[in-house]
Amino acid sequence: MAGLLSCNLRVTHTRNNQLVCNKRRLSRVQQYRYGPITCRAKLTECKFNRRIFPMSLILLRELTWNHRAEAVMGMIAGRVPGFSKTDSDGFRIYTRPEAKSGGHGVGWSEITPYSFKAVESWEEVPVSIADPGGTEIDAKFRSDKDGEAKIVLAPILRFSDREGDVDLKELVSLQDFVRGFAPELIGSPVQEEDIIESTVSIINARTYYTYELVNHTLISATSWNKRIYILVVSCTPLQWRKSKEENMALVDSFQVLSS
Repeated sequence: MAGLLSCNLRVTHTRNNQLVCNKRRLSRVQQYRYGPITCRAKLTECKFNRRIFPMSLILLRELTWNHRAEAVMGMIAGRVPGFSKTDSDGFRIYTRPEAKSGGHGVGWSEITPYSFKAVESWEEVPVSIADPGGTEIDAKFRSDKDGEAKIVLAPILRFSDREGDVDLKELVSLQDFVRGFAPELIGSPVQEEDIIESTVSIINARTYYTYELVNHTLISATSWNKRIYILVVSCTPLQWRKSKEENMALVDSFQVLSS
């Protein structure tokens, strides 16, 4: 059973569990064992003869073993690993990978990386355009023990048509921000009595608004480079009782790496 590949590999027959190649076509390679091998062929150019497809498929699998694709930096949509290794206190740092493009549609400028600290139970999960918030959701996370989290990137043009970088406090007040964003962040309006605590902090010369709501939702937000970066952490009453301190530490650690 023989077959010809367009990259000049010709499988003539098998012998003792070996794939034997045409020596006249392969001067440097006498034969290929059925196992991990090395090959100089450009596999993307290979085309199979229909009659010998099963044997060629086996060969291709072995050829590709030592030519696995490597991740490269660039505009890659979807999830790219961003969590660091767990430290001695059981926390990991998530930093938005530069290679991640997200699903924000055409015309979005480069997204500045952000980071936060979370216990090791948190994992990134896929984002769906059907999620509330649509394409403004940049990333989602879930922990069976601690709850759910998401990063929302909203254009500053929703508040102002000012050119250049604008600090959050210049766009909207502490009270008006959560009232305006609550429906899309948590799915319902927020009244004054729903806010347990709201604070303003300055990190690297940027203003951050932080909120704790009665439904066990925590929110942190800041503005940078024509966007508002928002972290939302939500959990059930049981998760809140067990993980309140860890979730508050997660929200307090959120920051945009603007410098």
